[in-house]
Amino acid sequence: MNEMAYVLQAWLPLIVWQQVDAPNYQKGYITITFLSALLIITAFTIRFLWKHELLRYVSCLKAVTAHRIR
Repeated sequence: MNEMAYVLQAWLPLIVWQQVDAPNYQKGYITITFLSALLIITAFTIRFLWKHELLRYVSCLKAVTAHRIR
């Protein structure tokens, strides 16, 4: 995952923030908007999956505890 971030950080600015496009960086603005939206979606997906995993863990723990009490 980090390797892909490093690759993107290395070559993406060379493509989307070119001096010939100044002061209106149309490609840069679109790219940053898309990547920001993707990052927000990824963060909420990870949050949802983490909460789902915690709920499964708690329910499994309750089942094991209930089984031991019997």
